[in-house]
Amino acid sequence: MKKLRIFALLLLLISALALSACGGDGDEKEPEADKTDHTHTEETTNKSPETTKSPETTKAPETTKTPETTNTPDTTNKEPDTDSPIYQPLPHVKDDFENCLFIGDSRTVGFLRYSNTGKAEVFASTGMNVFRVTKEEVTVNGETKTLDGVLSEKKYEKIYLMLGINEIGYDLDRVLQKYGELVDMITEAQPQAKLYIQANLHILHERSVKDKFYNNERLNYLNDGMKKLADGKNKIYIDVNPLFDDKNGGMKAEIAYDDFHPQGRYYTDWLNWLADNT
Repeated sequence: MKKLRIFALLLLLISALALSACGGDGDEKEPEADKTDHTHTEETTNKSPETTKSPETTKAPETTKTPETTNTPDTTNKEPDTDSPIYQPLPHVKDDFENCLFIGDSRTVGFLRYSNTGKAEVFASTGMNVFRVTKEEVTVNGETKTLDGVLSEKKYEKIYLMLGINEIGYDLDRVLQKYGELVDMITEAQPQAKLYIQANLHILHERSVKDKFYNNERLNYLNDGMKKLADGKNKIYIDVNPLFDDKNGGMKAEIAYDDFHPQGRYYTDWLNWLADNT
């Protein structure tokens, strides 16, 4: 009997071992992480990813080629085509202003845009004022220069100076002090030249009577102070306002482009006035 029990236990043990070898009842599962196909990952890590290839966009775009317009013939020394419908001759001015220098703000820029300054050099930019004029760089004859650089390059016979409209809202006594320093700088650098201190152009009367700062009363105060900087010899005060003023002492409405500037065609009248009076 005892032998039968031992035999039965051996049978049960053998059966259990057989079931274990066949995977059991399947209750235990592989961890999800172990199901990952690492062989594919290993292959791709050993290959250079496609994104490392230089994309086609790295090729120089066609626009970098020199445009055909650069082959425009050099007409610098050729006579202008006066038969062309777009040809507009430069306005006739009584003087070519050789060995002359103009210094100023947007009103002086107008000489370059709308008239004919001839052989003169122009150191001017929109918004220029007495506080910036010795620091700012301006393009003169295609080169970027400071005022000190321009004054040191050559000797001028005449220098025309007009600044002030952009400073009209400042303390005018402080402006005049700075103006005096500028005049001294110019005359020291160019002792042989005649410096023409131009009165600021008046603005429209209609604007003047409504504006607390931009008005002709303040402009006249500034102009009077500038006049005192002149000595009548090498520093000469000139006033073109009678050419442009109406009966109220403001710029004539019919010649005004805006409240502060004359129309383009009147810059030639201004230059001819300078030619006659300087």
